[in-house]
Amino acid sequence: MFRIPLPRYDAETIFTNCIDRTEDPELVETLTAERARVIKRCAMYAVHAKDMTLFEIEPEPPVHLIREDLAEIYDRVVVGGGERHVFLGIKAAAPYNRCPLCAHRDVASLDHYLPRENYPEFAVLPMNLVPSCSGCNGEKRSFIPNVAEEQLYHPYFDNWSMHTLLTATVHIGAYVDVSFGIAEDGLPDLVRRRAQHHFDRLKLDELYSANAEVELISKREDFQMTFEAGGPEVLRQELAREAINRRRPFRNAWQPALYRALAECSQFWQGDYALIETPIQL
Repeated sequence: MFRIPLPRYDAETIFTNCIDRTEDPELVETLTAERARVIKRCAMYAVHAKDMTLFEIEPEPPVHLIREDLAEIYDRVVVGGGERHVFLGIKAAAPYNRCPLCAHRDVASLDHYLPRENYPEFAVLPMNLVPSCSGCNGEKRSFIPNVAEEQLYHPYFDNWSMHTLLTATVHIGAYVDVSFGIAEDGLPDLVRRRAQHHFDRLKLDELYSANAEVELISKREDFQMTFEAGGPEVLRQELAREAINRRRPFRNAWQPALYRALAECSQFWQGDYALIETPIQL
């Protein structure tokens, strides 16, 4: 989870352009009639987003046309039409093309923070369009928060970069396994509850644990060579150094949490790194 700049596109201008790029005269008439309500609702979104009280915005049906006709201008005009530069500009704003919701997978599209199925007036509102990977977008689907703690991370309005959100736990048995979670201590209560809901909703433990398994397998020989050359304390120092290095560029990604946990697990750096599963030959 990391912050990205708020899009600078003007909501009123984009909606007006969407009307101008519509060829059906009847739809143009109904969109024009709906325009004032849409702009008013977009202004309401901006106020609530700054306070992170978007859960307080109740869905409201369009007055002059059906939800589907209002929602579909996103696909017709913004994704595949004359305002596609807005789609591409927002999508490209994610640093290193990395999804800000998981800090791991590549951005594939834009996610509607408040879903357009329920809030079609926000279908082309730039601050409601978040660069997202297909995995996070798919898990989130049409989720609507009902209370403050259910609000998922909003990359434009939340800034949790001062917090260490993720923790990892090393499990040593027949093999070395790693699980991930949200820190229990050191976080404001609402941040912790929201981060936990975000983590659970997007199934990030499954994502991070699977990638940690691959990371451990790929690094097993490096751990072995470091241990043989300098002993357990040198391996511990290398793991701690790697934890610091992996905080760049994303502090709250799974990699720094993984290496921090490995450095804190004495069993691992004293020799149980050897229990890392050997790779499957493909």
